[in-house]
Amino acid sequence: MFDMISCYVSGDKIEVNGQTFLLGELSEDILNISRDEFLKMGALCEKLEELRNRPYPTSRLFEIRVETGLLRPMFMKRKLFQTLAANPSPPEIDASVFLDDTLDEEDDTEQTQTDYHFDDDQNILDTATKYMEIVHDIFAFNNTMFNFIDRLKRLEKLDAEHYATAFYEFLRDPITIDMFYTPDREERIFLTRDPLTVEYVPREISDKPGAHAIYECYHIKRLQSFLKLDFYRALMAGHIIRRCKNCKQFFLLTNGFHTEYCDRPIPGRPHRNCRNQGAKNLAKETARNNPVLRRYHKIYNYVNSDYNRGKITKDELNRARDAARDIRDEAISKGWPDAKVEELLRADALYAALGVKRK
Repeated sequence: MFDMISCYVSGDKIEVNGQTFLLGELSEDILNISRDEFLKMGALCEKLEELRNRPYPTSRLFEIRVETGLLRPMFMKRKLFQTLAANPSPPEIDASVFLDDTLDEEDDTEQTQTDYHFDDDQNILDTATKYMEIVHDIFAFNNTMFNFIDRLKRLEKLDAEHYATAFYEFLRDPITIDMFYTPDREERIFLTRDPLTVEYVPREISDKPGAHAIYECYHIKRLQSFLKLDFYRALMAGHIIRRCKNCKQFFLLTNGFHTEYCDRPIPGRPHRNCRNQGAKNLAKETARNNPVLRRYHKIYNYVNSDYNRGKITKDELNRARDAARDIRDEAISKGWPDAKVEELLRADALYAALGVKRK
């Protein structure tokens, strides 16, 4: 799938194979691999390991090709792997950095089982080994960062300095240390030191013709090393990844706001997204905790019910709503006692004040 990932970093952007992303965008996408997806990847990886470790693995080459063929489309759902497959490396990157293009890029599972063309048996085995490494790296990165991101939501102030402090404390937490050094499987260890090379390349800024900047160009062999580069540099740029309270997916924030909902559309409800739903949930929660709002919503629902059952007219409905809204606003602005609000927003009192008689 790849021999090495090469990328440019400048400001709050990262460029991979000619495509530019916000720092944190690619690691956020990998973090959104669901538990069910990973369990499927893990099962395929286990099968590959079993086949690779047999005394004569070359006798199982067809089965190995099938398992890698099932894994590839799962990887290709993610932006990073799509980008690595879609474009050639920029010309200024050393020619020794290359993508393995021996696999068909078709995303259909049945197609991938039959259309692969490997140069030799060793290529098949090497590809299987690479795929297993990718699955292990996804586990190591995601499992660790899930825990770190949980800590970030506790921060009172969201900026690069406080992210760095939180990361410093996270790395020195005994629970984190145990997680690093006593993993369930050694190959899934979260590396604390990542081998990579870096060079500094002056280039024209893509969106500023004629202007130049010095870019850091990284060459990285391990997937988890790339993901950590993207994630850590995002924190340094003031970006943060959070988990949406509604859909439970991760999303990227480029400003230090305590936003708890993403803007993804809600399945089956194309005109609503998680942020809309979050605002609705917050309004309900606020109403539950505020006696004035709680009483207002009760009378609001009451008069609506009367109208729907034909007990009051449309005009009476509108006047009752307006009067209830005025009482609500004045009660909040002037701090009226709860007993007064309860009295004024009783249905019989409100209707009597407006001269409304139920049918």
